[in-house]
Amino acid sequence: MTDDGFLVGSLDHVELSVPDRYEAADWYNEALGFEIVEEFEHWADLRAYPLMTSSDDGNTMLALFKRPPIEYRSWHGTRKNGLKPKLTSIS
Repeated sequence: MTDDGFLVGSLDHVELSVPDRYEAADWYNEALGFEIVEEFEHWADLRAYPLMTSSDDGNTMLALFKRPPIEYRSWHGTRKNGLKPKLTSIS
């Protein structure tokens, strides 16, 4: 728990950009036990929608979008402790 009492209870999904959704789903299945969520698999037929995978019956999912990977930037650090935020790129 953080100093201000804020606590994340759960995450619904994390979005990932991948060149091939089913190839990525196979990898996440082998590496982490994620399986395609059949209830949402028809979304993968729609160009702009993801292939959903989960390792806990759909409580937490990876949304695999077919598109080139993008560069993410995140800020971390805190000013409360005198630290300046640092910009980090994840490729």
